[in-house]
Amino acid sequence: MIAFRTFWAACVDIYEDLFLVFAANALWCAVAIPLPYLTVVFAQRELYLGMVVCALLAPLPFALASGGLTTLARRFVDGKATPWRLLLSGVRVNMGQRVKVMYVWAGVFYTCLVNIWFYANQPDFAYAYFVAFFFVDVALLWLTLLAFLLPVHEILGTAPLGKIFRNALGLMFSVAGAALVILVIGSALFVFATLFEIVMIFFFGMFLALWGARTTDGAIARLNDSIAAEAQKADEESGERRPAGQVRPK
Repeated sequence: MIAFRTFWAACVDIYEDLFLVFAANALWCAVAIPLPYLTVVFAQRELYLGMVVCALLAPLPFALASGGLTTLARRFVDGKATPWRLLLSGVRVNMGQRVKVMYVWAGVFYTCLVNIWFYANQPDFAYAYFVAFFFVDVALLWLTLLAFLLPVHEILGTAPLGKIFRNALGLMFSVAGAALVILVIGSALFVFATLFEIVMIFFFGMFLALWGARTTDGAIARLNDSIAAEAQKADEESGERRPAGQVRPK
């Protein structure tokens, strides 16, 4: 299965350059994690103003830090050299578009979370829990999309936002089984990383970036093979239906 094959390939990528992976992930963690962490802390303490401010600001550093990881992951997957400077140059490449992508993604995700909270606290509404469960499913689906969204943006660059999201969703649904595996294993890895912070600091982000990039490439290759096979089949069928030439009498 493509998910397990790409999972193993991502593990090999990390093993081949441990120092660079650990350093890059530590830098990503220092930039991307504080604001989401503070958002959760403020929410637990019911400090809603601080929660909203941190939630609105969080996609910005996350987008910047993830740009460096995504660029490194692309170089790993393509088998190219990965010098240190790529970690910083990757932040600048298509930075504005990446920030827009992350804010659109975060806007949908926040909407799901707000609806989950709202309907879960409406006991008088008969179907409240069903609606809340629906938004839980959408939130999980949207989390899984992130594994495909950043690699697709790395490939498409300055393409329109609609095209980036449409292609990412199409690739995710084309390998739905692999996407489910990514969601399950990624969630388990996140829980493990929250219990053992060293995993979060040195491993978590870079591994998901590599796994997402390799799975995205695998999904693209599968679609290209399917399109080529259908085109070949159509050519063969049209050749069989082509009428034979007629010989006119003199």
